[in-house]
Amino acid sequence: MFAVFEDSKSEPDDPEVSLKIRIQQEKRKRANESSLGNIRKVRRVVLAKGLPNQSSAICRSIRAFARFLMGMPSTVETYPQAPTQQEWATWHEWTDKRYARMMKHMEDFSEKHKEVPKQNFKQLYSDELARIRKASAPPAFFSAPDVVNSELNISLNVKKACEQDIQFAGFGRITFEWDASSFSASLWNSTLGTIIIKHYHSWAKGQPGNLWGETGCMEKILDRWVQGQGKEMKRVGGAEGQSSIERKAEKARKASITRMKQKVMIYFCFF
Repeated sequence: MFAVFEDSKSEPDDPEVSLKIRIQQEKRKRANESSLGNIRKVRRVVLAKGLPNQSSAICRSIRAFARFLMGMPSTVETYPQAPTQQEWATWHEWTDKRYARMMKHMEDFSEKHKEVPKQNFKQLYSDELARIRKASAPPAFFSAPDVVNSELNISLNVKKACEQDIQFAGFGRITFEWDASSFSASLWNSTLGTIIIKHYHSWAKGQPGNLWGETGCMEKILDRWVQGQGKEMKRVGGAEGQSSIERKAEKARKASITRMKQKVMIYFCFF
């Protein structure tokens, strides 16, 4: 009796209706499984994309590349100063008007020539971009000193090519808004960082070793480094007038005092 009741309730008399219901149930089941699968994939990606340790090869490489573009400053005191209000205004003016207009022109140019074979199109695009650059002079650019980085074996040609793109984007020099909390809080930093990582990635692909291949992750590494340098510059600014040797001595003195306080605390806890 019970089994017959269950069958009569779950299975309609019309076979066609029954088939439709089963198909719908299967679709819902597959959609649910697919959704759960996507969620699991996203979770795996998020967990896997934690930034590597700052002492890892990829982080050291990106830091060295950024410093190479800035003339290999040896300490934070010799880093380029943050952009002035005038530099920011000049960059914004260029980006907001001429640069955006030129990029729109190149998008239209690409659409117009989309049927051209890839090899031929590359040359056409390069020629058109060169023509526009020649006709539209970007703001003046002040290059950092050319200091060869033997650690990474980066050609100065890489620096020049990156500087050309940075100048064409309206920047007057390579520096960051060091006090910004992150790239997302600084349009200057995020735009400049994207160009730098584009050239870093292009260079790194031809180097031996297994470097991380996603530019988005590389930008986050650069962002973290810029934030860290900004904090260090603030700390150093609080000790203005001291040499690096004096600051190290002061740091060692404070560490010694801290250790002594810890020993005193342990003594009073036990005695």
